[in-house]
Amino acid sequence: MDGEVLFSLVVEGRQDGSTSDHLHIHSGITEARAYQNANPVPIQLEFVRNDELSGSFELFQNRPNPFKDQTVIGFRLTNDAEATLTIFDVTGKVVEQLKGSYQRGYNEIILGDVENWSQQVYYYRLDTEGFSATKKMIIMR
Repeated sequence: MDGEVLFSLVVEGRQDGSTSDHLHIHSGITEARAYQNANPVPIQLEFVRNDELSGSFELFQNRPNPFKDQTVIGFRLTNDAEATLTIFDVTGKVVEQLKGSYQRGYNEIILGDVENWSQQVYYYRLDTEGFSATKKMIIMR
């Protein structure tokens, strides 16, 4: 779809300066190419300050991943909202569902009661009114 963001890259600087002065897409090693419906489209970087992202909905990758005993799932909400985090196994069976009220901005849910879960891939989905996102996580025993 036009204008659809396929992925985001978050970069944290280790010294003062502008990220846009140091991060570029080029064809130095391999040709920089992108296609949409089999047609070439331009590749571009869009630089956004972290404070400009505070109003966007986002579900982050759990950390650590893979994990053994405990993992943290972070997410960002556009407004104070009710949210539901649903964990599914690979067959689609709901393993756990957590509902709560969360504040606008960054929030975290800690999953720590996983000793009865088997070693496998799981999916987690965060649902709020108007937004939904899904990610994958792995338990290693």
